[in-house]
Amino acid sequence: AGGEYLVRGGRSESLEGAWNPVRVAILKFPSYDQAKAWYDGEGYRLARAAVAVGVSGLFMETHPDPAHALSDGPNAVPLNHMAALLETLVALDAVTKRNGFIESRADWACAS
Repeated sequence: AGGEYLVRGGRSESLEGAWNPVRVAILKFPSYDQAKAWYDGEGYRLARAAVAVGVSGLFMETHPDPAHALSDGPNAVPLNHMAALLETLVALDAVTKRNGFIESRADWACAS
């Protein structure tokens, strides 16, 4: 079973600490195990890793109910998770582009 949004987007304000989110999404899952399975799912994990290393584009399949998709169901991101996944990927992309890669800095030298 998938999660459901409790809060998504809108104005946010940090009342304590230094955390300054651009966008917040809070999802509710029927159980911890289901939330963990979604977070650790291969599609979500691979997409986060790809964006974190600077990939410029992603191809993702989605379906309202991947278990009943006519084709490629195991590869599909459940439709009800797509918005949260895309928000995470956009945030990761912004961090990657803002900070760049150490290998592209002029003073970076690889040992041979």
